[in-house]
Amino acid sequence: MGKSIAGVGPVELADHGLARAFQLIQIFPKLTVEETIAAAVVSRQRKRWRLFSRLSADGEVSGRVREVADIFGLGHRLDTVATTLSQGEKKLLDVASAFALDPQVILLDEPTSGVSSADKHGIMKTLIAAAELARVKGIVLVEHDMDLVAAYSHRIIALSEGQVVADLPPDRFFADPHLIETVIGKRRGH
Repeated sequence: MGKSIAGVGPVELADHGLARAFQLIQIFPKLTVEETIAAAVVSRQRKRWRLFSRLSADGEVSGRVREVADIFGLGHRLDTVATTLSQGEKKLLDVASAFALDPQVILLDEPTSGVSSADKHGIMKTLIAAAELARVKGIVLVEHDMDLVAAYSHRIIALSEGQVVADLPPDRFFADPHLIETVIGKRRGH
């Protein structure tokens, strides 16, 4: 969006419209789903409250929390403590917190790592649907699972040893055997 974000901290990044979720889940283990999402909503709205007892009294916050939870299929889990969620639900909660910041662009670092193969596409479909509902302009996805890259990317920027080796649409990227070997490290003869 024409601005350098080098060295910018998370609060200022959110002010610029960028949110991020990391490969390793960053959730508050003892908070409920509702409290976790509310922490992001409140920080974005620059509100403060004393303990979570006042959360339910703030209709604007609780409405936004329910909206975000529903987008991620967590609406029925609002009272659930984060540590008791499945790994896939924890991932969704982590990303939901980032979405609660109302970003224009969201950076997702391997959002399906540690999740069973069967759940990966479900999580990606949820993320794409959530981005559309939230009117997110773009998702920057750091991903090593080439099946997911092929299925969900509109543009692939591939790096090798810190250098950009490709910036292509998926069909052109996957049509280049030399590029695939360079980026993915496919063994010769296989």
